[in-house]
Amino acid sequence: MAWLPLPLVLFVFAVLATAYNVRVPLYEAPDEAAHTRYVTSISQQGQLPRFEVVEEYESWQPPLYYAAGAATLRLLSLDPPPSLEWNPYFPGQANNYIHTSDEAFPYTESVLAVHVLRAVSTLFSMGTIVVIYLVAGLIFPARRLLAFAAATTAGLIPQFAFISGTVSNDAAAVFFASATAYFGLRFLHEERKVWLIAAALALSLGALTKLSALAAGAVPVGVILFGSWGWMTKTKYLGVLTLVPVALAGWFYVRSLIIWGALFPVDHFWPLNPTPIWDPAYRQNFLERLRDSFWYTGGALTVRLSPILHDILNVISVLAVAGLIVLVRQRRLSEFQHRGLRLLLALAVLAFVTVLYYSISYDYQPQGRYLFVAMPAFAILLPLGLSTLFSRRNEDSPVVLAFPGFLLTLNLYIVTTLLSRSY
Repeated sequence: MAWLPLPLVLFVFAVLATAYNVRVPLYEAPDEAAHTRYVTSISQQGQLPRFEVVEEYESWQPPLYYAAGAATLRLLSLDPPPSLEWNPYFPGQANNYIHTSDEAFPYTESVLAVHVLRAVSTLFSMGTIVVIYLVAGLIFPARRLLAFAAATTAGLIPQFAFISGTVSNDAAAVFFASATAYFGLRFLHEERKVWLIAAALALSLGALTKLSALAAGAVPVGVILFGSWGWMTKTKYLGVLTLVPVALAGWFYVRSLIIWGALFPVDHFWPLNPTPIWDPAYRQNFLERLRDSFWYTGGALTVRLSPILHDILNVISVLAVAGLIVLVRQRRLSEFQHRGLRLLLALAVLAFVTVLYYSISYDYQPQGRYLFVAMPAFAILLPLGLSTLFSRRNEDSPVVLAFPGFLLTLNLYIVTTLLSRSY
């Protein structure tokens, strides 16, 4: 019975992500053309791109997601994705590229290839939703409605659904990061070594997908450091959590150092914009841009929600935080629940610090989708806080479904109205 709600969540999410897949024109998503070019390099040439031209600027990314996409295209014997012309009027117009009727349904093989690659992203994100359902059920085993609301919240955050319907390694990175957090929490709960090894393997696959996925390693690391084992045992556990990813994923980063002399080849990019922390931008628009693009900024960051919708989301977020404060003050949580929630909160903070560090050191990019590596934290803490605030006892309340309901309405508005105005 506990599993019955999950297929419903997955079905609704699959339909929604497919709607974004179909409605968003080719390459009108962040870096989608470059991600697609990476897949094409593997599927057509059988090798990783080397950043020899500026259009290959995703070449520094690890290859797991792209290899999965290339294998899918080869399996289906599809033509490589097409090349499109830049729109000379961008960003004055929403379209980054010039689109023609050639992209319309029924799709040619090359256009179909892009939609198939988008579907690969959707499958990874469906895995993320399953993992978040498991995390919520692990921490709150008696609160199935909360687990349902957490999984639904994750799938219905418009930016997540949008990215899940495009060609992007974000979807795979979020999946492996979420799996790393789940296995780390299982290790905290049961202290069985199999869960530590599973966390190390998930972290390894995350490292082979996107560097930011390593942030999820904070959960199993926190479990080990603050556990009751002696330091010899802790050192051994940390060794497993370190050596397995090095053995499985280290080769790619060594390759990057050999080819470019750095993990992130800054010199190969167009001029980037690292911004020191004392710059006024951090006071003026950093948090606002990060918030907006966490909930939804579509297209090539050109399709935006109205300010009033973000105001509503702000109020909901504040109420959720207030509910979490009430929950802590009630002191009705078990020690495991306390530690699990603290680890999830630490993961969310670390994801934020990672975005801040990247903006300071490499390029000013307050993009909310970079926070999705902490999706288990956001998807669980938001409905948990709201449920606590609007129920007298530490138990499930139907009000927990109000927020996912609002997100579903928001997605329907985006797909049926906002995208039609933009494209």
